[in-house]
Amino acid sequence: MSANRIGLVPRIIASIIDGLIVFIPAVILMMILPGYLGKLLLFGAVIAYGYLDVLNGATPGKQIVKLGIRQPDGAAASHEQLTKRYMVKQLPNAACFAAALFGFIPYLGTFLMLLASLFALAYAVYSVSLVIKPAAQAYHDQYAGTAVYNVEELATAGNPPVAPSAYGSEANAGLPPVR
Repeated sequence: MSANRIGLVPRIIASIIDGLIVFIPAVILMMILPGYLGKLLLFGAVIAYGYLDVLNGATPGKQIVKLGIRQPDGAAASHEQLTKRYMVKQLPNAACFAAALFGFIPYLGTFLMLLASLFALAYAVYSVSLVIKPAAQAYHDQYAGTAVYNVEELATAGNPPVAPSAYGSEANAGLPPVR
């Protein structure tokens, strides 16, 4: 039995779960904290939460939906691959944050935020257009040489589990460690 790569809908479900986990508390804190401190907290929460993809090969949302980031052949992705994927995936967030830093400058701040928003939209549309193709790889997956799989299907197919995190814990409890 072979495992299939995961397309758009399960990834969106995982993203919604991740959004509920990270954004609701962050937005509440952003409303409580004044000015840029709240915005900085929200940006930091998004970046730190997304970094769980690097540490565990999946965010909690992906883990709940039983998804994991792997190599295109289903083998465990390396820390380097996961880091490259993360860095490219965060480019739209970084562009919007950089533009927001200049928001206080009339016209320039608005112009930069418009450009950053257009970049983020173009990146999202391009990635979705790639995920719905048979290879089911977003741009960040293609760049890093990764793909998203259902980890339960991979385990049934005899593929090794998700690579251990930088701290030595396994992303999927109950599966033997990768060596």
